[in-house]
Amino acid sequence: MSEKCNEIVLRFAPLMFLFMLLASCYHKELCYYHPHVAPVKISVDWEKANGNDIEGMTAFLFSTQEMEQRIKTTVTTHKIDEIEFDLLEGNYSVAVFNGTPEEYNTLKFYDLTDYYNASVQVSETDVPWYSKYNVKSNDKFVANEPEWIARGISPNINVTKAMVDTAEVEYLRNNLSMSARTVTLVDEVVPDSLSRTLRINVTVKGIDNFYQARAVVSGLAIGKRINTGDIMSETVSHYIGLGNWRRTNDKLSPDGTGEIESTIKCFGLPGGHSGHENENMLTIEILLVDRQTIITSEPIPVGHLMRKDTLLNLYLEKPVHFPVELPYVKPEDGKDSGFGVELEDWEREEIDIL
Repeated sequence: MSEKCNEIVLRFAPLMFLFMLLASCYHKELCYYHPHVAPVKISVDWEKANGNDIEGMTAFLFSTQEMEQRIKTTVTTHKIDEIEFDLLEGNYSVAVFNGTPEEYNTLKFYDLTDYYNASVQVSETDVPWYSKYNVKSNDKFVANEPEWIARGISPNINVTKAMVDTAEVEYLRNNLSMSARTVTLVDEVVPDSLSRTLRINVTVKGIDNFYQARAVVSGLAIGKRINTGDIMSETVSHYIGLGNWRRTNDKLSPDGTGEIESTIKCFGLPGGHSGHENENMLTIEILLVDRQTIITSEPIPVGHLMRKDTLLNLYLEKPVHFPVELPYVKPEDGKDSGFGVELEDWEREEIDIL
């Protein structure tokens, strides 16, 4: 009997091995197509970011492992209200900002796949007339006014085993349909603006002779860390161009003093700013109403006047005074006379005209 059993086992052993091999291959095939992930989504509320119309966004997914953030994937989408991911069990963080790096003209992006060092920075512009002042600073260059950019962070996304198991059951029960799985909302993100507004007010004696101005303010931050929101310590100067200045009102003091004002976008004060007066200098030139005469002055210290409002925008605690009284000149009458300076010409002018 024993010998007969052994004979049967030996006879059917190849068939049993073949069955096991086929079963193993079938299991591997199922596992290959088996997702082992959970679908999750993050909603993004751009309306509360108080920005411009958003046409798209870029998202970076990082996995969190022992306090390290490792890039997993990058997604660019025109669907701006939410973004979805299929994630394995684990911990993640997601960073989003409006647009794509290629769409910006005045901004540059660095180290975007590095969670802690990813940054957005202003780009350089050419301001020939400013060089004659030789302002002492550590600024890297004179910068363009940055375009508006906002970013949102979802720092703690936890995908549990239960979430993955539920997704697998739904997937198998619905004929291996990925779309049949329930997508879990894991966070709601409200982006915040990375740029800030700087408002500068200047009192000018002889204001009736004011036509337009141009200025450079030094000692402002070159950029920000996108994911952490930290302000960078490296500095730039910012150009405040023609057409940005206006008289605040038509009221004059008895001595003919009035006020002009301008606002620009920037990334705020740099990390480590101490409030010393020479940390920020305002260099301003004024074109008079004859559109021929340009009045210049020495750079004005304003670092000690820099303040932040509740929205972290910047302003000067009090107006600074332009140190030169504007002389009376005959307003330009529209006819060619002498050295008539058009605003575009003045923008390119590199010489002093006093």
